[in-house]
Amino acid sequence: QMGHWLKSNLPDKFSLLASPTMRTRQTAQALDDTFEIVKSIGPGADATAILFAAGWPDAKGTVLVVGHQPALARVAAYLLAGTESDWNMKKGSVWWFSNRVRQDKAQTVLRVMMSPEFL
Repeated sequence: QMGHWLKSNLPDKFSLLASPTMRTRQTAQALDDTFEIVKSIGPGADATAILFAAGWPDAKGTVLVVGHQPALARVAAYLLAGTESDWNMKKGSVWWFSNRVRQDKAQTVLRVMMSPEFL
């Protein structure tokens, strides 16, 4: 379900990063045949490693990260609240962030947050 929603909403070109675990690779492959396995976003990763791997905030285009809890929730907390926290994030959820500059200040924008049960 979530994969179908993503496929219909992602731009034609995007980068897909996956943790090296079997389950994350399976999830990534269901979205696109071309993805990069990134050891630094595997189990035990911290928010900084994930943001660095994704090239946040300077990456050009859309970057999709298939990773693990609690690291992905800590990324969301950091981007929205400025500090890593153990937020609750349901398995299979999508958190879609973008960034922009307004009046010379960088801003993080939460575009979508959706759990699988809302599909």
